[in-house]
Amino acid sequence: MLVSTATVPENVSAGILYVGGDGPGNYSVVKYAVRDANPGDTIFVFLGDYYEDIVIDKPLTVIGESRVGTVILGNIRVEADYVNITGFTLVLHGDAAIELYHVRNCRIEDTHTIEIPIGILLVSSADNVIAGNLVQTYEEGIVLIDSWNNHIIDNIVGYNQVSIHLSDSPRNYIVGNSISNEYGSPIHIENSNDVTILRNNISKNQDGIRVIQSVHTRLIDNYIYNNSFGAYLESSDDAVILGNQIGGSSTGVHLLNCSNATISDGVFTSINSSAVLSDSSDGITINGNSILDNGIGIDLHQSANVSVYHNNLINNTIQAYDDLGLENSWDHGYPAGGNHWSDYIGPDDFSGPNQDQPGSDNIGDDPYVIDNNSTDRYPLVLAYGFTGPPEFLSATLTGENLENVTLTWSLSPDDEGGLKSVTVYRLYRGTSFDPARVGYQLMASLPNGTSEYVDIDSGEGNPDDYFYSLCAVDIYNDASCAQKQAGKTTRPIQKGLNLVSIPLAQSNESIDYALQTVEYDKAWLYDSFSQEWRSYFRFKSYRTLSYVNHSTGIWIDVTEDSNLTLAGLIPTQIVVRLDRGWNLIGFSSYISTCTVFDLKMTTGAVRIEGFDPATPYHLRVLDDSEFLHTGEGYWVKVNTDTVWIVEVS
Repeated sequence: MLVSTATVPENVSAGILYVGGDGPGNYSVVKYAVRDANPGDTIFVFLGDYYEDIVIDKPLTVIGESRVGTVILGNIRVEADYVNITGFTLVLHGDAAIELYHVRNCRIEDTHTIEIPIGILLVSSADNVIAGNLVQTYEEGIVLIDSWNNHIIDNIVGYNQVSIHLSDSPRNYIVGNSISNEYGSPIHIENSNDVTILRNNISKNQDGIRVIQSVHTRLIDNYIYNNSFGAYLESSDDAVILGNQIGGSSTGVHLLNCSNATISDGVFTSINSSAVLSDSSDGITINGNSILDNGIGIDLHQSANVSVYHNNLINNTIQAYDDLGLENSWDHGYPAGGNHWSDYIGPDDFSGPNQDQPGSDNIGDDPYVIDNNSTDRYPLVLAYGFTGPPEFLSATLTGENLENVTLTWSLSPDDEGGLKSVTVYRLYRGTSFDPARVGYQLMASLPNGTSEYVDIDSGEGNPDDYFYSLCAVDIYNDASCAQKQAGKTTRPIQKGLNLVSIPLAQSNESIDYALQTVEYDKAWLYDSFSQEWRSYFRFKSYRTLSYVNHSTGIWIDVTEDSNLTLAGLIPTQIVVRLDRGWNLIGFSSYISTCTVFDLKMTTGAVRIEGFDPATPYHLRVLDDSEFLHTGEGYWVKVNTDTVWIVEVS
């Protein structure tokens, strides 16, 4: 995914109009600047109070000097595609502060809406981004009606009756928002299929997340604490509830009249009543959760075909309840096993499906009885699951001639601690990068407690690229893998001028370290913010360039054919700042499908140039259809300050 703070269609012009301030020809109100602007123009609004309603009916970028002091006492209605609004406070007027009607590809960012019924309203609109706003209203914060494929990202929402409300709005994404101190529901979804609710912080609200009659909802990695309930789903099938932390509520997850839902890898704690409640539901899977210190751990009420396994039920007042009994399963068979129960006291002297073979197997010899009709046949003696995966710390070139790659990592928190011990670390290597590690081969199995590995003869002198993935493996042979991968790359560089970038995160970002395998006498880059060139002379003391990172391109004057060989970590995201005018940037993503056209569409760039050794200036204008290449540098011209966020993997 590539996201920018300003988006305009490539085929429109771009000028700047000013509102407020004391410049000659500045407008006094915003709506007159909108009236006179051409499609693609930018309107810059100086600090001040502006008493007006604004209708934007053409592609424009409207920027307030500061959100704190640029105040619209009215509302903004957007009726055109490709409109970007940032840096305003909207207050005390109308029904909605910012309204988007039947539009696409707009962005609302860094605004503050206050003392108004609705903060931001989208009607029949798609492919828009609502990011980084502060929304404080007395009815509803962000509302989507009949709108799809919008991204609601990193907003702070509070003191509303409903923070984020979706009605008849499928395929939307609610990511990274902070929602607190609500009088009603933080997130309310109704008749909206395929909605993703990811990594939100939801705390101290009257209610929790409500999902009504919506299929394929995904609740992933949310932090939901001190609400009256965590998540309530009614008549909403095929939900995925994964990796959430829920606590301090009356109930955790409540499913009512749902089917084919999965509740997994979550943490439920300090919940007064039921941590996980399946009510009149069918085909539910509950696995991999840690459920501790609650009133009732897992509560199955009039629910059938429920599969419960690999959960840790610890110190709950009532560990589990099941009123249908034989219609549900409380284990995953042998040898996978069932659940870990903190009050289980049976022995583990035998093994096998009937627990009658010599030798322990971490499965209790006696079943765990929930009630007369409900039994975990294979209770786990040790708790299930990791407290966290290992993480790569560095990848460096080592050896007398830098011929090796040394990998270091932090131990899994579960290595000789946590819920149980790691048995082995498995290190995988591939020659073609893949975020899902497809095609990687096992290169080493290392005992627990190991935090370093040297890959002999894979560094300088080896022309192949390598990508490394590390996983910790438990006694059940389940793996928990490091989020980041490490890598080593080698790129031949010919004598003369070259334009490159550094695609891997270096443990040492000094230019001496980054270019240690290259024979060169000078390196330089352009700082677009200060509009200055910075240079490094290898054999002279005069140097204005010391460090390099992923976001910039670097010119190198190479004195003899060399290899640019690097080892480092593969970052998951790179933020490239683009200042108005020319920018010398690096492309460090291992996504191979990004084109020049993609870069233009996501940044509003008007011209992109790449390296050409044959021309006098070693540059050429790139066609829209050309692909950007990892480790190369590019000149990018933009007419407005913006940010390019590059998802590396």
